[in-house]
Amino acid sequence: PGEASKTFAVTTGANAGAITLSYSLTGPSVSLLTGLSPTSSVIRNVGTASVSSVPSSVATKQRSAPITITLSAPPPAGQSVTLLTSLTGDPATGADTPEPVVFPAGSTSRSLTVVAGGTSAGVLTLSFSLSGSAANLYGPVDPLSATMDVTGAVNIGALPSTAAPGALITSTATLTATVPSKGGYELSVALTGTASTGATSPTTIFASTSGPQRPFEIRLGSVTGTLTVTFSGGGASTKFYTSIPSPVV
Repeated sequence: PGEASKTFAVTTGANAGAITLSYSLTGPSVSLLTGLSPTSSVIRNVGTASVSSVPSSVATKQRSAPITITLSAPPPAGQSVTLLTSLTGDPATGADTPEPVVFPAGSTSRSLTVVAGGTSAGVLTLSFSLSGSAANLYGPVDPLSATMDVTGAVNIGALPSTAAPGALITSTATLTATVPSKGGYELSVALTGTASTGATSPTTIFASTSGPQRPFEIRLGSVTGTLTVTFSGGGASTKFYTSIPSPVV
């Protein structure tokens, strides 16, 4: 008696979905009231979608480590949500677009992998979006996009364990992934040791976007002893070539 205003709260549950509130009146004073407006209303119990654990790199033509996708609330009964992934970037040609990841009702966690295709190193961009009957119950995917370096390795042909003074040693350096068009890679050779006096080698084997295979020569000097051959990478695309051969003695 005497009150004309009241407030109430609704506590949402764990699942995403639409909640319909229907109102009715009871009590001895119902006949004195003209009715309810509105008689019902809808609250959408929404969740979030997030992509985490995106690996920083994957080798050319290899499968990445799993990428985890998480929903903060599962889709409601009878509905589902699907995560779509598209790939763009320097090495995208030949990359396998991941299959759609479906979250059926009640599920909150899934994973996917990316297979880097083509023959080029570079940056691969992954873009994520949602579809499906329950997609409107989730906000934009966080993050909407992520990047992954597609990397290659450096292989050096066999070098002899012994050679006579003054000998010409030939070998080949091979990149397992072509240098990206927007960068350059330089593989340098350094000679040290008691036999280095008079020994000569190229300063760089790869330069700019050349490759993926280049021969090189080492001319030994006149001094006998032990020669250590050390390789090092440089240039704008250094980060794409994570495997550099250990020094050769």
